[in-house]
Amino acid sequence: SSIDLLKEISRSNMMEKIAIVGRLLSENKGIDELVRFVNQHPRLDTIIVCGKEVTGHRTGHALFCLHKYGADQNNRIINSTSPDPVLTVSKKEIIQFQNQIKLIDKIGETHLTNITPLIQ
Repeated sequence: SSIDLLKEISRSNMMEKIAIVGRLLSENKGIDELVRFVNQHPRLDTIIVCGKEVTGHRTGHALFCLHKYGADQNNRIINSTSPDPVLTVSKKEIIQFQNQIKLIDKIGETHLTNITPLIQ
């Protein structure tokens, strides 16, 4: 499961190269917090999106849509199929996030051996 994967990562020596490990459970508050965290830590440059997708919320998909397309005038993530992908972060914060971070799509991957080679 994704929780087991998080525990395995947190106990490994990979943590020397990782700033944060966590679960992204919502397509609104969760992504808002992630964008703010990234923007407050300018040395962060990569996010590996892995583990099982959150059923119904599709948070991983929403994150990739935000990164690629941004948000519309109502701050709704463009092209997201999530039920409520409305953010509170500003356009400026979204642009900073888009420019700062590279996303690696490993949605669905739960085996540490397939994620480890991506960490540099």
